[in-house]
Amino acid sequence: MKYRNLVDRVVVIGPKNAFGSWMDEFKACFGNKLELNCFNIQDKKYTSPEDKRSALKYDSGNGNLFLINYESLGNYLVEIEKIVGERTLLVFDEVHKVKAIRGQRAGAALEVSKYATYTIAMTGTPIPNTYLDLYNFLHILYNDEYKEYFGFDLSYLRDPLPTDMEIINSRIQPFFCRTTKKELSVPDASPDKLNRVNVTEEEQKLFEIVSKKYRNK
Repeated sequence: MKYRNLVDRVVVIGPKNAFGSWMDEFKACFGNKLELNCFNIQDKKYTSPEDKRSALKYDSGNGNLFLINYESLGNYLVEIEKIVGERTLLVFDEVHKVKAIRGQRAGAALEVSKYATYTIAMTGTPIPNTYLDLYNFLHILYNDEYKEYFGFDLSYLRDPLPTDMEIINSRIQPFFCRTTKKELSVPDASPDKLNRVNVTEEEQKLFEIVSKKYRNK
């Protein structure tokens, strides 16, 4: 998208522990072709909320990577919305963190997503509970089109019949891609190594006492 002159900046909303990886990946992708100019809302040089708000307003014009954690999004929503525009790629990293229907963080995520032309939602756990988990994700990605194209209300997603599941799967199929562990060259899990240890009679009795006491904890 940068090569096609569509995007000037990437705004990442995600967990703090992913910030370092995003900076590393930016450098790995662009190398010497594009200098990293990163705004990290957790940078220690910002000693107060006022410092962060001022930096977002006045010192972020040349930024090409913005790193915002979900906990901070709502506090600086107005300033972030002005950064997110038609030449911004908005990325929600670990978007399952805002799957709660009508949750405060989810509301901020939904609000800021309205200002982006290009949006990506990333997660390793897309639907761990029910199809309800899709509700916020699809609104973040396709808020304007959701009602017309998807049209899933909350009751429908909460308890779908098998035929409904087929419809839901079919509707969402064109809009996501899955990266497997094999594609990422993640090695297979190593087999467990069992170390057998002989215990004394006293140790065995102690183990049984502890086991009985905490078996239902």
